[in-house]
Amino acid sequence: MEKQKKQDKKQDKNFEKILREEKPSFTIIPYNQKINPDCDLISINVFYDKKAYYADVTTLEYINKRLIDYAFTGENANGLYFRDKNMIILKKITKENIQKTLEDIARYGDLETLTRIHTI
Repeated sequence: MEKQKKQDKKQDKNFEKILREEKPSFTIIPYNQKINPDCDLISINVFYDKKAYYADVTTLEYINKRLIDYAFTGENANGLYFRDKNMIILKKITKENIQKTLEDIARYGDLETLTRIHTI
């Protein structure tokens, strides 16, 4: 029994080490429509270093369209601003671009700026 506990502890430490060294991964939160890579806003969950985060991924074209819409609807001070706490802005929304971006953000230690939703 004691030997099994030691083996389990060793496996846990190895697993934790692997999790810390891996690249960040992500899942796209279910979306009802086809993603427009040039003009869209999607939500993702990001997993890295035994933590899970939430982020919105969008493009400048999407933001500009929202500002125009807000000017007509009166929202956000008649289109004066657009805000999102957890935003990542890409030139084009693709899985490859999201992955490269997350790896770069993780390399500089900035994933903590996103909202943490869970510790694994």
